[in-house]
Amino acid sequence: MSAAVRNLPLETLRQYFGEHGSHLWELAHGIDERSVVPDREAKSVSHETTFAQDIDDIEILRAWSMELAEQVARRLGHGSKTCSMLPPPSDYLNNHSPEIANALVLRSF
Repeated sequence: MSAAVRNLPLETLRQYFGEHGSHLWELAHGIDERSVVPDREAKSVSHETTFAQDIDDIEILRAWSMELAEQVARRLGHGSKTCSMLPPPSDYLNNHSPEIANALVLRSF
């Protein structure tokens, strides 16, 4: 939880998020009474990588996107119905050409 959320007053969070704002405030302050269930079924599976340098070549990005998707598919096994890709963070999209951003967000699959 970011320091920005931690620094917001409880009432501000409640105003914007209703009762969920109280929960966000508690989490931001290290308050969480939920029990840990270590052996439950995973709700999601992901795979990611970080590159030493930004990659601006669309074909390389496409190839990496497919590689990561295949790694997720292998981990999921048969019976999975969907696979989705989250877009890069907004600061990445703001600092790269629209062609690169669109290739990542819209045409990876």
